[in-house]
Amino acid sequence: MKHSKFWRRDLVGTRFWRDPTRIPYKHIERYLGQKRVLYPLFVSLFIFLFLFSNYIVSLPSILTEVFPNGLFGECDWKNAFQLKFFFQLPKTSTGWLFFFLISSFCTLLFGYKLYRVRKSFMPLEDVMTAATSRWADGKSELDYQYPVMPTDDMEAYDGPSGMVVGTSPRTSEDQELNRVREYISSEPTNVAIVGETRVGKGVFGVEKAIDGFSRTTNMKEKRSMNIHDPSGELYLKWKKLLEKRNYKVRLLNLNDTAVSDTTNPLALVVHYYKQYLFGDTTIARDRGLDQAQAELATLCYTYFHDPNAKEPFWQNAATALFTAGSLALIEESLLIQREELSNMYTIVNMIAEMNSDQITTESHPMIQKHTDDLRKRKQLFSKYKGKSVLDFYFQELPLDHPAHLAYLDILASAPAKSTIGNVVTHMLTNLKAFRRTGNAKLMAQNSINYMDLGFGEQPMAVFVVVSDQDKSNHEIAANYFDQSFKELTKAGLKQPSRKLPRQVVFLYEEAGNMVKIPELATKMTDGLKVGLSHVIVLQNYEQLDKYGDDANTIIANCGNTIVVKTKSKKTREMIVEDLGNRANLSLSRQGKIADSEKTLTDSMERIPMLTKDELSRLPFGQTVVIRSMKTHDLAGNVIENMYPIYNRGETKMLEAWKYLPYEESTWDEIEEEYHNAPHTQIQLSSLLYLVDPLMIQEKEGRRQAIIEGRDFEAEKASAIEAENQSVEEGSVRVSQGKYVEPKVENSRLEELDTIFDVYFTEDVQQQRIQELDLASPLSYFFKQKLKKDVRVFCESQENPQRMEEEYEQLLQEGTIKDIKKWLANVGREPLYERMIQSVENNGFTQIGGEEK
Repeated sequence: MKHSKFWRRDLVGTRFWRDPTRIPYKHIERYLGQKRVLYPLFVSLFIFLFLFSNYIVSLPSILTEVFPNGLFGECDWKNAFQLKFFFQLPKTSTGWLFFFLISSFCTLLFGYKLYRVRKSFMPLEDVMTAATSRWADGKSELDYQYPVMPTDDMEAYDGPSGMVVGTSPRTSEDQELNRVREYISSEPTNVAIVGETRVGKGVFGVEKAIDGFSRTTNMKEKRSMNIHDPSGELYLKWKKLLEKRNYKVRLLNLNDTAVSDTTNPLALVVHYYKQYLFGDTTIARDRGLDQAQAELATLCYTYFHDPNAKEPFWQNAATALFTAGSLALIEESLLIQREELSNMYTIVNMIAEMNSDQITTESHPMIQKHTDDLRKRKQLFSKYKGKSVLDFYFQELPLDHPAHLAYLDILASAPAKSTIGNVVTHMLTNLKAFRRTGNAKLMAQNSINYMDLGFGEQPMAVFVVVSDQDKSNHEIAANYFDQSFKELTKAGLKQPSRKLPRQVVFLYEEAGNMVKIPELATKMTDGLKVGLSHVIVLQNYEQLDKYGDDANTIIANCGNTIVVKTKSKKTREMIVEDLGNRANLSLSRQGKIADSEKTLTDSMERIPMLTKDELSRLPFGQTVVIRSMKTHDLAGNVIENMYPIYNRGETKMLEAWKYLPYEESTWDEIEEEYHNAPHTQIQLSSLLYLVDPLMIQEKEGRRQAIIEGRDFEAEKASAIEAENQSVEEGSVRVSQGKYVEPKVENSRLEELDTIFDVYFTEDVQQQRIQELDLASPLSYFFKQKLKKDVRVFCESQENPQRMEEEYEQLLQEGTIKDIKKWLANVGREPLYERMIQSVENNGFTQIGGEEK
């Protein structure tokens, strides 16, 4: 019974159901039709004919030797087969003619027979191979095309870095040392790794890629890497090993921003805007502004572009608003030398705050700061009444200011004037990730320098950890990859060789779950010329459908496609088509049942290298590599046909964990390393800032001061002090010889403001009049006492009704600080002084502290 079970298993496994991965069946008679057999056979027959012909021609001599006494005498047959008879050439013309006729006849006869044998038995699957392919052979082809990297010694390889594409057939030495030698594809090309979940695309693809790019002991050959790492698993596994290989390892952790290095999406915009402000020539400045605007456009595309939007106005308007706010704030932060304000958190909050601040009175601080001219203040109030400070600021910028021009893109739309608030809402919704505390701090600084990837003395690996489940931070990751690629491309093209000193790889683990990377197809086609390549890891090709028509370009630009296993029908069809067909011997048998005489017919057919169902059943460790970019072998010879690689049997891939000396880190260790990171100490309140319209008037002065290394603020303070001293000198002589009183209104108002601040603390000034307790002294003072004083003061003014209305509106909507600003206008000094007197008469000297 036991033997019967084994017999069935053996019978089914080997005789009834043949393993499709084995070498296809071939007739043994096929060898009779191969030239390597026929040529030696023909030469042998030719030698035989030569000897035979000589023997025939030597017959008279043979007879003489055999019958020395005549035909009827004694014969000596020993002399019939002497060696000289086989090499005795004819000595007469008749003999030569006879020799030639015999040799030609025999040669033609045997040649014809051999030709018939050739046609009858030649292997059709090897001869009729038009439009067919085959698997590349390791010993005769791949060993001469690729450098090999052993797995038994981590320090032994000093060759070029690259992607692991296969395993060399194991030699006796390999078996003795228990090692595997892996082929390294060092040519600059993009790679696609295709495999469904849990089939080994990590151990046979991603981890071998990182190992291949980093293991070489030649520092110049090590490649820098930008790695998309959804779970952080790759970072924990590779951090220590890469550091041992002299890598700088950086972590951009969007899952836990406190345990991370930092990156500012606006870093490049700031860099180029500096060039615009402080460039030496007009061309340099114009180029800087163009680049800054281009980087902003890319950033906005990432966050606002929606291909399915029914009304593109909203995303276009949000783009214009964010661009205007960014340009305005970046310029001002550079002019006041507070570059730390150039971050997303400050810009978003600035726009939100300015939009919420409505201009409802002529005494609004924005109008007050803008001009001292009363008539112009009235004009501005009439123009912007009921609108936000956002409208006021950007529309009052100089006509050629970049921020003003960007803001005009919103106003160019017909309904825009009534929808600015909605535009702000749309913008804030798309940028809400930047208002989160962790993200705000993470992107307020910039500790990852893109240039270190391609120009550093040491290679660098940046792991971008972002969750597949929480997509709120995906755009931040996409923007990092986009900006680093663009900046490295520009820097590489400026090199004499138009290439980066160090190659950089963008490795996208689970690329199908990532947000759409801007212009990925273009990046994959243009990056190789400067040394930038991509490795995209997919479960199937359908995951690229979000790229639309660019999906085919992305796949086509992968010079190596490593297939682990996939069940996707579309993906399998595309892979089968790329692999091509192979020649196959087709046999047919005809005859009657139970008849021993059968007619066998063979023919050649073309079948896929692997069928679709075979692709879905690839055993663990077997991979298929489709290659198209390997053009030369190790000796520099052109490779005529780049046949696909099938890693199976003795060339089956070895799991990376079996030979790589991992020293996995833990998140506790990483948290300790990033303990008290500089960005975690940032107080977000220090990043809140509102642009000042007065800065526009000082722009050129501040710009020149920075260029020349002067302290503009100190110079400004000195100028104000000198002006005040000249005013206080007394009377000023005019040309007519008369005297007039000096203009001291501004200095008096400043004195009154100082006294006001003594009586009213800052927290008290922030209180709204309408919300004051009716029983409090403050409520009585402002709503009754000061209101009466205002009415008396207005009787002596040109437009008393307007002033009373303004004060009444302040009581309804304003704060104590707003009343202070309203009082601090030229011409209202008497009212301001009377108000201070009233405070002192009420019996307290400080409101907000203890009453005295």
